[in-house]
Amino acid sequence: MPTMRVEDRVAEFRRNVAADLYAPGDILDLESTFEAVDSYREEAAALSAAAAKRLDAERLATTLLSHPRLYKVLLDILSISAAISLEDGRSLPAPNSPPRDHSSAVAAASILIELGLPALLDGVTDVRRLLLILQISADAARRRFRVDAKIKRRIETALNNSIAAINSEGTWSLSISDSGSLPYQVRRYSEYVVSVNGHPRVAVASTFQTASGGRQSRELQTVYPNLNSALKTSGMSLMLIADGLAMRTMPERVLRQLFLGVPHTMTLRQMILGGMEDALRELAPPPPPPDVNAADLRRLIVGMLNDGVSARVEGLPVPEDRGKQALAQYASQPGEELLSLSPDGRELAWARSKLVSSFRRLAVFFESNSAIESALELFGALLIREDRDLSAVTAELRDDLVLSTPFTVLAQRALPTANELQDLSKIALQLSPESKVGILLVQDLIGPTAERIIRDAQTFLPVTLVVIGMQQCAGIASARQSPREALRELLLQQTDLRKLSPFVVRGATPSRVFFGREEEEASLLSTLPTNSVALLGGRRIGKTSLLRHCQTRLQSADLRPFFGDCQTVRTWEDFGQMAQRAWEVKLPTQFRPQHLFSLIERLDDGSGRSIVLLLDEIDQLLQWDAQRSNDEVPEAFFRACRSISQQGLAQFVFSGERTIASRMSDASSPHWNFCKPLMLQQLSKGAADALITQPFEALGVALPEKEGFADAAWHVSDGHPELLQLLGDKVVSVVNQRERTSASVNAADIYTVSGEFEYAEQYLETYWGQATKLEKIISILLISQPLSNAELHAKLIDIDKVVEPPRLRLALYMLELYGVIQRTNDGFMMKAHWFKEALEFYGGPDAAILPYLSGDLQ
Repeated sequence: MPTMRVEDRVAEFRRNVAADLYAPGDILDLESTFEAVDSYREEAAALSAAAAKRLDAERLATTLLSHPRLYKVLLDILSISAAISLEDGRSLPAPNSPPRDHSSAVAAASILIELGLPALLDGVTDVRRLLLILQISADAARRRFRVDAKIKRRIETALNNSIAAINSEGTWSLSISDSGSLPYQVRRYSEYVVSVNGHPRVAVASTFQTASGGRQSRELQTVYPNLNSALKTSGMSLMLIADGLAMRTMPERVLRQLFLGVPHTMTLRQMILGGMEDALRELAPPPPPPDVNAADLRRLIVGMLNDGVSARVEGLPVPEDRGKQALAQYASQPGEELLSLSPDGRELAWARSKLVSSFRRLAVFFESNSAIESALELFGALLIREDRDLSAVTAELRDDLVLSTPFTVLAQRALPTANELQDLSKIALQLSPESKVGILLVQDLIGPTAERIIRDAQTFLPVTLVVIGMQQCAGIASARQSPREALRELLLQQTDLRKLSPFVVRGATPSRVFFGREEEEASLLSTLPTNSVALLGGRRIGKTSLLRHCQTRLQSADLRPFFGDCQTVRTWEDFGQMAQRAWEVKLPTQFRPQHLFSLIERLDDGSGRSIVLLLDEIDQLLQWDAQRSNDEVPEAFFRACRSISQQGLAQFVFSGERTIASRMSDASSPHWNFCKPLMLQQLSKGAADALITQPFEALGVALPEKEGFADAAWHVSDGHPELLQLLGDKVVSVVNQRERTSASVNAADIYTVSGEFEYAEQYLETYWGQATKLEKIISILLISQPLSNAELHAKLIDIDKVVEPPRLRLALYMLELYGVIQRTNDGFMMKAHWFKEALEFYGGPDAAILPYLSGDLQ
């Protein structure tokens, strides 16, 4: 080992660091550039001749057919690197697929002209010079490769010279050997292996850094020292050639850690001036037998498992009994359930070893269908259908909050460009129209540059795509973490979270995020065998979601539920058309209330199972029915429903808001004592907490202060499910703008979202729903303090509003139904406590009440 102090070696290292290794020939390879341009001499001449005349589609097409290679030149001029599709259905082939016939050539030429090719060639008399500029631009990407090749040549030359010098002395026989015998994690960093007398002794690695940063520091502090430690257990050492301008500015502590972990570190200049030869002389003698402790054995086992699919006793430098003991101890650790020990104790392998092997093979020999098949098995996805021509399948993950609908899995060998992502996303949308996300499997590793391209493109994709390489899949298959959790992390890192939001801002809530209606659901299910139910609630409180959820439960309870969406049903005829469409029955065109009996007969399948009609948003039909009569019978439709229910022919669940609530309290209505009323209000605190937190956990977003986050959401929503969904969705958008490596949310995010006027407006609109002026006045009067009926009546008189007791009772009942107020022993008090803060956006309660004081109280 070098005898200089670490501080002195670091200082000497810094003095010998090269600023950079660029030479003029590395910046621009003029000879190759001119050769590349000259190879297109005929195409350049043809294009110059065509451009000298009026360049129309016919002339350009003729030129393309006579000079097929010109097509790629033109796409290079327009910076088009792949096939593109236009919104009008036309497409431009890829650069390597020039048009072959007259019609396709004219089609391509027309698009090129529309893209502005004539304007770019206007005044250009020598196309060759234009191509020269293009070639120089293309050559710029190869600069770094030329420098890397130069570094490799210098290291190889120094290594051969050093080996020759040492071998000439006759003491040792050094040679460069194959690195294939090294563990995988060492092999990927090592460029050369030097053997001494036939035994691998020294691994040579190099790093040339032009900029310093977190990744570079981690490599120097951790990666290379760990490599050296891993090599030492096999009797080897690491020699590191490190150079580049970043080494001059690298923090002292980083370089100190590097030299402590890898003593034989040097710059290119030190290497050439004899440093490599000195290091090889020092490392050539065989080391003493290793003193392998338990930690060393553990590292060796980890290395074997990472390199292959198993760790065997034969690969451990200890006696067989101790090797078996080490494997058994490693397998018995908590969290190692994915490993299985062979019956004889000689081999420790991944439980998913077949998948690990499959993905590692696919990383070398990629095959799309095999990649998809293995990925479905890894993530536990169910295959729904496949399209082998597109190398795609539609799959489903059961009981997953994010990937809850059927989604597309695609595969291709190479990493996608931004344009290819667009095309693949369209395919994913075509195959799985309801899905927000798809999976793209590729052969290559997903590096930082590719990940940035993928992430930047996601906003504009119709379906967000998470891209996974085969080595990543192998890592997931061999990790302690569940594959589903790993997939969520990839979704978090790569995708547009707004498209993955599990929160449902509009429409019925799916079962995956349906929380806290167990009591109402149990009441509904227990009532229906003998009676009908009226499900009452304000806007967006979850009536439709509960009906949809109960539909599945009713089927499992041996009932026959039929869901009817009555949002657009206003007349009896409308109802008949809805029933025909939704339940596939034949009914009279002029549907009348008496036809309900025929409808029930046609829905009866003879199994003896009771029929339940779930009629959602029934208010409009109620109003129509109240205003019409059938053979002088008022409210004939719902009288027929009542008769059917009482005879036990079928039961009904009606959901609605104002109209059905008022009709149920009217003794003259057929709804009087017909249905059991079931009032749907805000969620319980526990259900609200689950609704706002579980979707973030499903996305992989951390909740370091989970209780505080849930409490904040409860405070600003008062437990209304629609508002909780809205809050969650808006916080997802906030997270989408953040760094994903440690994405988290807290109470401050809830207060940021609720601090906007838009949220206060939505809060009032959601709670007030179809509230009348009187109901809005009452709710504002109750904000300050609870009031008895008499006190409330007096306050209404104070503001010059005389209200009859029946009207006041109905208003209070509706506000209670909306979850705005609640009864006390003496009267009523506010239940939706954030009302006061919401009204502050309108100038406070006193200012907010003014618009409702004028005119009629309707």
